[in-house]
Amino acid sequence: MYIKFCRNYEGDKKDKVSANKSPDSKLCVLLEGEKETEVKKEEKTQVYKKMCAVLSVVCLILLLVVIYLSIKSPTGSPACPNPKPVVISQTCSEQTCQALYNFPPKVKLPCEDDWSFFKGSCYFLSTSRKNWADSQRYCTSKGGSLAVISSPEVQDFLSNQGGLMYWIGLSQSNGIWTWVNNTVPETGYWAEARQQGDCVFLQTKGNAQKNWIKGNCQQYSYFICQL
Repeated sequence: MYIKFCRNYEGDKKDKVSANKSPDSKLCVLLEGEKETEVKKEEKTQVYKKMCAVLSVVCLILLLVVIYLSIKSPTGSPACPNPKPVVISQTCSEQTCQALYNFPPKVKLPCEDDWSFFKGSCYFLSTSRKNWADSQRYCTSKGGSLAVISSPEVQDFLSNQGGLMYWIGLSQSNGIWTWVNNTVPETGYWAEARQQGDCVFLQTKGNAQKNWIKGNCQQYSYFICQL
């Protein structure tokens, strides 16, 4: 509320003119100016309120959109299509599958893994060391024995394997050399250097004609099994 202070003067026109120039008339004009300023402030306030109301409505709309999208797609990604069905074939025995699908027959290897095949026998070069008797027991547990060199071909074959010294199945008792299968060696491939011992090493990667070395049967060495 605005109050306008004005004073009424009596008298002639000169008095009235002079009254318009009085301090009271100036006060009246000043209050009218303040009224106009307050009106402008109120108008600006109304504009601000309208803008706030519009922004509030926009925020509310955005909030509703977010809520709607979260309900429609909780994971935030489109649903994956159904996977293609997996066709599981019926199992069959080896003979039946070979007959139905014309598979080639499975070739059974003559020797197990880590064994080498030569001239009808399988040979195994050990990766651990044992004395002569324990080496023979190990080979027996595999269904064989320490290697028996029965021909020059077998001698050449084993001489080119491994590159180490290996026990073979030759030992002596009472001065008689015999193989573990109780046969007597027909040919010997003894090294030239004199050695002592009742069991025999094969020095591979050496001269295949002179690589049998006598040794103490209790000595630990690698060995060759034959099956």
